[in-house]
Amino acid sequence: MMKNKYMRLSKEEKRKAESDYIKESDKNKSAFNALKRLKLLSIFGTIYSIVMFALDFFTNLTGSTVWSFIIDAVLLVFSVLMFVEQDRLRIRYINNFLINKKGK
Repeated sequence: MMKNKYMRLSKEEKRKAESDYIKESDKNKSAFNALKRLKLLSIFGTIYSIVMFALDFFTNLTGSTVWSFIIDAVLLVFSVLMFVEQDRLRIRYINNFLINKKGK
């Protein structure tokens, strides 16, 4: 993956870029809050699916064990994908903001 402007910043500059992005408009603030909620939801889904895998493994449920594992696996996959994608979207939004800010 190519490094973009956001990835080349130091930690302090990244925090400042995020705060500037949020302060620019209400649309940016709502988008950033939605990404935060998506991140929390994906973390919760990942933890929940791992716990349910453990419970399904340690308790012998007759008849529905295969479906329980399949449902847990699907939840785990989608939770991890949501976590990765929200991070990529956050970086893309802030990178576009930094590029447009530089051009002004």
